[in-house]
Amino acid sequence: MTTEHWTVGSYLAKRLQEAGIKDYFVVPGDYNLVLLDELLSNRDLQMVSCCNELNAGYAADGYARAAGGPSAVVVTYSVGGLSLLNAVAGAYAEDLPLIAISGGPNTNSEAEWEYLHHTLGEVDYDYQREMFARVTAEAVTIHHPSLAPVAIDRAIDTAMLRRKPVYIEIASNIAGAATSAPVPRSFARQPNSDPNTLSAAVAKVSEFLNSADRPVIVAGSKVRAGQAERSLRSLAAACEYAQASMPNAKSFLTEANPNFMGIYWGPVSTPGCGEIVDAADGLLFVGPVFTDYTTTGHQLGFDPGKAVKVHPTSIQFGETHFSNVRMDEFLDALADKLTPNNGAMAAFERVKTQQSPQEPNAPDTPVTVRQLFAPRRGGVFGKRLQKAGG
Repeated sequence: MTTEHWTVGSYLAKRLQEAGIKDYFVVPGDYNLVLLDELLSNRDLQMVSCCNELNAGYAADGYARAAGGPSAVVVTYSVGGLSLLNAVAGAYAEDLPLIAISGGPNTNSEAEWEYLHHTLGEVDYDYQREMFARVTAEAVTIHHPSLAPVAIDRAIDTAMLRRKPVYIEIASNIAGAATSAPVPRSFARQPNSDPNTLSAAVAKVSEFLNSADRPVIVAGSKVRAGQAERSLRSLAAACEYAQASMPNAKSFLTEANPNFMGIYWGPVSTPGCGEIVDAADGLLFVGPVFTDYTTTGHQLGFDPGKAVKVHPTSIQFGETHFSNVRMDEFLDALADKLTPNNGAMAAFERVKTQQSPQEPNAPDTPVTVRQLFAPRRGGVFGKRLQKAGG
C-alpha cells in the first residue's frame, strides 16, 4: 500500500498488515463506517463481512488458531461491541492475540454530553472500553489523531507479546483524521530465553528423563500460547516417547502417530492411557492447565515429583523453577539431548483395551448415546469422526 496522506484508519490498516494479518472480520455500523473505508484503502487486507458480531468474533478466534498469529475483528459501538464481548473473553482464555476494533462516539458528542443511539442511555461513553479491559491485555480509546500511532503500536505489541486479545476504540470523527506516516516495523514475538537458564533447564530435565524407564509426553492447552506446536511434534518424533493429550489440547500432537495413546483425562481417559501416564517414572507435561475439568475434579493420579511442567515462559521440575525460558526454545534444545525410549508405549500395548460392542437394550428401554453412534462409526459418519479426531 502506498499513500501520501495517512489517516488514523489507514495507519491501523498498515500495522495490521505488518503484524501478518491478511483478512479481517467485520460487521458494519454507523460508528465504524469511516474506519472501514480507511481499512479498505489497503489492498493487502481483505474484508470479510459477517452476519453478526458474535459470529465475527468467533471467526477471528478461528483465524488466530489456524494462522498461529494475530487476527482482527471490526464492529460498531455498544450494540456491536457488547455482542462481541463473549468471543473476546473466550479468546483471552485460549491465549489468542485477537485485535478487537470498534468505532466510537464522535468526540464532539462526548464533549457536549449528548445522548446517542445504540448506547446505554447515559452520557458516559467509556463503559465499553471498561468492559473490554477485563477480558483483554490492553484496552485503549483513541480521541486524538496525534496519539493514535503510539496507542495502536502499543496495543498490537501487547497482543503479540502476551498472546492475548486487545481492544482499540477509534472515535468516528477521528478514523479519517490525518496522522503521521507509519515507520516500517515488525511486531516481535516473545524475547529469547536467558541462555544460562535455558542451558541449566535442559541439562536438568534431560538427565531426569534419560534415567526413566517409561517416560511419557502429555500435551496441554498452553502449547498454543508458547507457539510451540512444531517444536512439540519434533520433540515427540525424536524421543519416541509414548504420547497423550489433555482433553483441551487435542490436535497439538499427531493422533495418527503410532506412539499416540489417546486422551489423558483421569478416570475417563482413553482405555489404557490413564494407567500408563499415572505409572510413568518420567512425565513431560507441555503446556498443562490442571483445572477441575481437565482433572475430573482435581484428581491427579501421577506422582508430581516425577513430572516436568513446561509453561510458555518457564519450566517447573519439583521445587525448582527455571524462569525466562521460552517453551519452543526449550523443546528444541531438549530434543537433541533425549535418548529415544518407547518403554511406556510397549506397556500401553499390553494394557490397552478395545471397547466391546454395545449390546442392544430390551424393547421400550432408553437408547444411550453410545448405542446411537455405534452403528455409524464404521460408515461415512464414522470416517468423518476419525478424521476429526473422534
